[in-house]
Amino acid sequence: MPDVTIPGTDGFVLRAAGPDEHDNRDVMAPDGEMVATVYYTRFSGRWHGVVGPDVTMTVADALTAGRQAVLLWKFSNGDSAREPTLYFGHAHQEVPEALTQLRRRWLEVHRAAASAYTAWYGRQPHVHTIDAALAELEAQGRTRLRTDALLDGLDALNAPASAWRTELITAGASEAREWLVYPLTRLLYDSQHLQGRLRATRAEARRRAGERLW
Repeated sequence: MPDVTIPGTDGFVLRAAGPDEHDNRDVMAPDGEMVATVYYTRFSGRWHGVVGPDVTMTVADALTAGRQAVLLWKFSNGDSAREPTLYFGHAHQEVPEALTQLRRRWLEVHRAAASAYTAWYGRQPHVHTIDAALAELEAQGRTRLRTDALLDGLDALNAPASAWRTELITAGASEAREWLVYPLTRLLYDSQHLQGRLRATRAEARRRAGERLW
């Protein structure tokens, strides 16, 4: 079976371990390094990625599992930044849409936490802190769209999410780590990308304002 390029990953590919369409697939970086493996579970008919000791969510196809594995690998290796595009002319539409996406990501974390911690997941301190930070961000998105306030709000969300993820990884293998590391990674990935776009837009606005002064 030939290699298949994983869309949206800058050249990562899936390499099948055998001829069967349900054989495991290695995720290969553009430089030829194997960074993850994608597995098919015959019982459920679904795929998931494995990156070191961490796993992605189960999904319907190998390419999606591969894309999730690349995201997890990049983020874990400090290589997850995307080129930020500016918000000029579209902020009042696109920023609320990005915040809605963060809410979806946070609901994924909620569901994973409910599976990992069962009845007492609601007592996890990070859950309440992130809930409050996201609620404040959404309020900002519905009203003022002030860049500095949004960036502060994203910092308030990222700090507990990052701390929770780090705690899970530092603690070693556990059911909670298996459930939560990937959804927390995806939440942080989207949040940090939104931060990057806001910062780039603010810097460009200040540059243009400076040019007008001269």
